Amino acid sequence: MTQRRWTAQELKLLGTKPDDVLATELGRTIWSVRVQRAKAGILLRVSPEEARPWLPDEDCLLGTCPDEEVATKLGRTPDAITTRRWMLEIPCFKRRPWTEAEEEVLGSNTDRVIASELLRTEPEVKVRREELGILPFA
Repeated sequence: MTQRRWTAQELKLLGTKPDDVLATELGRTIWSVRVQRAKAGILLRVSPEEARPWLPDEDCLLGTCPDEEVATKLGRTPDAITTRRWMLEIPCFKRRPWTEAEEEVLGSNTDRVIASELLRTEPEVKVRREELGILPFA
């Protein structure tokens, strides 16, 4: 896949907005924006939600579920979550394989209740139930 070259106008925008916002506006990946900003020696512009101090309870949530979900729970950007997790050397969330016992309870109650019991996300339960052709709880 060929990457399109950065225009002079795009390069001037680096550091004027948070990387995730600029990436969306330019139709580029956040990683592409980060690399170009770093190459240009431009410091990261921090959004207000990223600028507030991190609390120990917030740090405890890192890596317990996907960064996007942690971001929603904490009212921070997914980029802020990923960066903080990297700084603290916390590995990213990895979904564990489904066990036969877990699959047996799918459809026996609402996806929300089952997710809570299995310590999984509701979308994760729904997707697995649908993959197995199990109808939702009625």
